[in-house]
Amino acid sequence: KNYINKKLEKEIQIIKNFITCIRNFRGEMNINKVQHLKIYIKKYKNINHNTIKKYKYIIINIENISFMKETTEKEKFIILINNKIEIYISTNNLINTENELNRIKKEIIKYNIKYNQTISKLKNTTFIKKAPENIVNLENNKLKKLNIIIKKLQQKMNLLTNSVINT
Repeated sequence: KNYINKKLEKEIQIIKNFITCIRNFRGEMNINKVQHLKIYIKKYKNINHNTIKKYKYIIINIENISFMKETTEKEKFIILINNKIEIYISTNNLINTENELNRIKKEIIKYNIKYNQTISKLKNTTFIKKAPENIVNLENNKLKKLNIIIKKLQQKMNLLTNSVINT
């Protein structure tokens, strides 16, 4: 007997992607799961939108969100685009954009200083000649990690300034 239900599997994957998108957003913006999100989904006639609509009560319970029926001009949103679904997350009473941008800028400066110090160390021929190979490798790895951190911070800053992200 065939117990596989392809339609249901597809719906579960759509819900999983939607929830992952919301959770990634929370993680990137340091928003606690306890904090309630107000979400508006732009209406499309496609399977993704219909699936989210069909299972919205399950999603609401899992993710501590509510779905808005419409948007107002007073609302500020960050837009996430996930599998042909536009998810508008209200940032009113959620994020102080100016404070968050200032915090991110300070973080970028801090990590750029560490990055430049590491580059200087790796450009120093005396250091390269005298340091054990494992120490030089550690510095190279540190440089790669710092680069990743700086890029993530820049993406976060772009998200707050542009308010649209593709997931």
